[in-house]
Amino acid sequence: IDCAHCYDNEAEIGAALKELFDSGEIRRDELFVTSKLWNTKHEQRDVERALREPESPAARRREALGVLTNVAASPDLELVLPALLGALDSDDDERVRGLAAAALIRAGRRSTPDALGVDEIAAALAKAGRRDASARVRGLALGGIGFLFVPWTRAQGPLRSDEGWDRVLPFLRPPPWLERHVVPALRAGVADPEPGVRVWALESLSTLGPFAEPILPRLELALSDDEHPDSIRQALATLVSLGRHAAPIARLVRPFLSDADLELRAQASKILTQAGLYDDAVEGALRSLLDDGDYQPFALEVLILAGGRAAWALPFLRRQLRGDPDEPEQVLRALAGLGPAARPAIPELLPLLEDEMGETAELAAQILGELREPAAVAPLRDLVSSRATPELAVQAAAALATIGTAALPALPAVRALADDAQVSLDRRARAQVARARLGELEPALAGLRKLLAGEGEHSCSDLGRVWSELPRLGAELAPLVPTLRALLGCHCAGEACRLLASLGPAAASARPELVGLLDPKHDACPAALRALGRIGPAGAAAIPRISPLLDAEQAKVRGAAAEALGRLGARAALPKLRQLLADEEEVPYVLERARAAIARLTKAPPGR
Repeated sequence: IDCAHCYDNEAEIGAALKELFDSGEIRRDELFVTSKLWNTKHEQRDVERALREPESPAARRREALGVLTNVAASPDLELVLPALLGALDSDDDERVRGLAAAALIRAGRRSTPDALGVDEIAAALAKAGRRDASARVRGLALGGIGFLFVPWTRAQGPLRSDEGWDRVLPFLRPPPWLERHVVPALRAGVADPEPGVRVWALESLSTLGPFAEPILPRLELALSDDEHPDSIRQALATLVSLGRHAAPIARLVRPFLSDADLELRAQASKILTQAGLYDDAVEGALRSLLDDGDYQPFALEVLILAGGRAAWALPFLRRQLRGDPDEPEQVLRALAGLGPAARPAIPELLPLLEDEMGETAELAAQILGELREPAAVAPLRDLVSSRATPELAVQAAAALATIGTAALPALPAVRALADDAQVSLDRRARAQVARARLGELEPALAGLRKLLAGEGEHSCSDLGRVWSELPRLGAELAPLVPTLRALLGCHCAGEACRLLASLGPAAASARPELVGLLDPKHDACPAALRALGRIGPAGAAAIPRISPLLDAEQAKVRGAAAEALGRLGARAALPKLRQLLADEEEVPYVLERARAAIARLTKAPPGR
């Protein structure tokens, strides 16, 4: 007779056999009965109990949930969602409810932003996070509910830093389930009387970025709970991860600047600096952290954030460069942030140019260029000539260009780098920009024209970082307008549009090509609209093509169209712009540009 846990037949077969043995119809030694030890019971402490004790109904439900967890993370979520929601809501076994919560969290994190069930999952976890649930279930539910936000943020772009949030936040309206379920649940969770639940909720809160701000005032309990240091640590870690969005309650962390625990001191200093509240008290905390080797890396992070306000740290940074720092790049980034105040460190910076392999020499070259140090010209010229690494050579050329007139003796080396066919297109183009900045404008523009035209085996996709370097030439880029017009027909049209926009009326001849990009589905459409708005009267002829784009589905297109119409004096667009401004569902990016356009147009003389 064959039994197995997964067959779910052990109890029934055992009862039937006992009845036969008791009646004498058959003896035990006449039967060979087998079963199987389930895979989750192989630990020594579990084996005997698993073989002797029958599986309880709750244990069977837990095993079933283990299987359903895998299904919940698959496209078949709708098949198991009712079972998971029911188990979380009403099962009388705490571990079953915990497993259901974990399965729902996994399902939510693997779903697409608009996937089936996200609203239901958020609602169920929020309900499970209420005070009437056990601490274990509350903690699991609240610890995972914020992470339902992760798939949605992935769809919005890079959001893992303040810079990322700042780039996309103007285009965002939070999903309804975030405000309906997640925010209220975490608002209660971060003030839960059970410290373990607070820790889970605080970790979850760290995923919300700027949308965490309504919850932040409730962190006061977690920050003042001296009896539960884990709660304090997680609260501070959450505020660190929220960056400048923690500013509304950053003042609450000031007492930790003098805490005996250096980890808490370090976190508090970073929170206050990110929030723009750097002051003498933060400086004092950083001085103490720099004295402790274990916390120096964390202190360097804060010094980088502090920038020029950390000029007092210059002696420490110089000592680090004279020694053998564990993180020389961080030391150099902190030094770069000091601006002109870093000049006394030139004796320590010059020897670093000899490190021809790695980021250290590149950073040193950048700082010496920004300090316009004549003594750096010769070693920088040698780096350009030696080509030890192509990237270092280009960085040295850019530093020489920043130094200016004193670097003219290095111009032949920069010229040779710019014309070297063995160097990548991106680096040659950046070297041509440096060449132009050093005064050899016409040959450099001719070289850039050839590179931008994609001659030879290269194409404009190989230009890489040169797009961020070209604006350094300002109005001197005007001779490249015909070349940039030709690029409006390829996949780097957006970059070409941005350069044309920077030239203003000098780019007026590009109007036909720019108008040809006014398709809301074209990636370059917003950039083309900005360029049309900046080329002056020549752009006015495009107003009939621009006005309908105020109804485009894409927020970037609507906002760029509003901005262009305002710059071009399109007073006929005022009713539609006012309609956009009154739309409660409109995103901040469009509202801001519609408001600015209306202000421009109401001040402009009547005309179009």
